[in-house]
Amino acid sequence: MEQEKLRRQQEEDADMKKVEGRMRNILIDLKSNKSARDITVAGLKLGPIRCGLVASSVESNRSLMSLHMARKLIKDEDGVKIARMIKQNKHLRKLELEGNLLGPNTAREFGEALLENKTLKYLDLEGNQLQHD
Repeated sequence: MEQEKLRRQQEEDADMKKVEGRMRNILIDLKSNKSARDITVAGLKLGPIRCGLVASSVESNRSLMSLHMARKLIKDEDGVKIARMIKQNKHLRKLELEGNLLGPNTAREFGEALLENKTLKYLDLEGNQLQHD
């Protein structure tokens, strides 16, 4: 368990070195609990690595209240990371994920996460394909 945690931290550190500019500042602020109350990633490129970094940074953040990640082409496997994030973060109140590529795996993870997280009051998943059909 401890080895897995160390490996994950090393991967995150390596990924963080690849991130620049505004995205890097957002991640640093999230990690240090000095983020704005409301954050949007509009105008930023958000691929799997960055999506994973955002999810891991928000897990333990206590200053963020609202996160807007709409229309960023977030895939189902990255949506799972975001859903797992809200199992840990009990301060986030609003999460907007409309218009992404989230699927049934994300839907299942959010179902489980919402059984544990009672503080999230607004979750927008409109425009995703959360069913197998």
